[in-house]
Amino acid sequence: MKHLKFPLVTPLILLLFISLNRLPAAPPAGYYDNAIGLSGSALKDTLHTIIKGHTVITYSNCDIALGVTDEDPNNSQNIMLLYKGGSVPKSGYGSSWNIEHTWPRSRGTDASPKVSDLHHLFPENPSLNSSRGNSIYNYVPNPTNTDSGNKWTGTQFEVRDAKKGDVARAILYMDVRYESSGPETDLMLSNSLNPPDNTMSVLGTLIQWHNVDAPDNLERLRNDRIGQQYQHNRNPFVDNPDYVYLIYGPVSDGDVLSISSVNRAGAMVTQGASNYPVLTLNLSANPKEWDLNSMTVSNIGVLPDSAITAVRLYRDNDKSGTVTTGDNLLATKAFTSNTATLTCSAPSRAQTTATSFLITASLSASATAGQTLQLRVNGNSLINSTTGGADPNPTFANIDSSIATVARTAVKDWDEY
Repeated sequence: MKHLKFPLVTPLILLLFISLNRLPAAPPAGYYDNAIGLSGSALKDTLHTIIKGHTVITYSNCDIALGVTDEDPNNSQNIMLLYKGGSVPKSGYGSSWNIEHTWPRSRGTDASPKVSDLHHLFPENPSLNSSRGNSIYNYVPNPTNTDSGNKWTGTQFEVRDAKKGDVARAILYMDVRYESSGPETDLMLSNSLNPPDNTMSVLGTLIQWHNVDAPDNLERLRNDRIGQQYQHNRNPFVDNPDYVYLIYGPVSDGDVLSISSVNRAGAMVTQGASNYPVLTLNLSANPKEWDLNSMTVSNIGVLPDSAITAVRLYRDNDKSGTVTTGDNLLATKAFTSNTATLTCSAPSRAQTTATSFLITASLSASATAGQTLQLRVNGNSLINSTTGGADPNPTFANIDSSIATVARTAVKDWDEY
């Protein structure tokens, strides 16, 4: 009998396989595309739309799910504890560990789907879980009790340093996921030490905790497992920590916008061209942020308004100078009396690193060959949105594209068919 030979799996290869299986993955391609360039309430509303409607698991199955999402990477039979630290056997559910609701049930998460939303549930030592109760999160300089680096009084609980950011991002997720849309109760955040129903505190403290304890690989892996195996949604603050600043961070007043431009128009443009690149505006803010609301564009070429079917404004995320799938369409307008004001569907933020905004034109198939396309961004026409603070609008001269001559669409000779 011939014996089949199989390749030997060495311990090193096996260890590498296990390690790779425990590395975090990236969000699905395009998952956050609609949020690019947004800030404030526009960003919060968009993220809510992205993560709502998740797959709901029953609360009775949460202990099994947590056994996967919070598995001890050094012992697959154990589960890691949030406040206590260390790990205990998964089989000890109900005795050596139970389920902690970081957003307490008595503060608005007692009903489905909130009660079983894994993004805010964690395994915990029963005694510490009971000690935390429904306390708000805050710094506790004068605790009445301490355990494993945690500090608390009867109403406030400070999480140990290694997990401050994890808790903050869990709470911020709940605030975004549960908005007052449909039958779900709105959850809110506050800076009050005595918050009302359905509200958690302290927002300012949670932002600080997020800043001092960035997401690590274990937290990102947990986010992957919840998203891929259970709820099919993600915690955006784990994937994109800057969202916390863009939604909750204070905006500054008096930021100054700097503008540079790049001509994108070539010498020729064909009849019926769609999203023909005309101009790029590179906008940067000093020292923090400036939110674009609108700009005014004029048709200064020979082509009549009727031959230009649309002028569009994009946030050019890859800075390619052409419209690609990852770019955000901010505004579409037709010319009236040679003028079009492009008003963004939501304010689009420029920060210290230059952000590119692309202006394109689409032409009618019957645009007259030999006529010219040329657009102008009118001087002093960039208007800010107050979502970025009380900032001055920039002063600048007209910005003109180069002239592109309309070329007739090529027609094949009969001998080409």
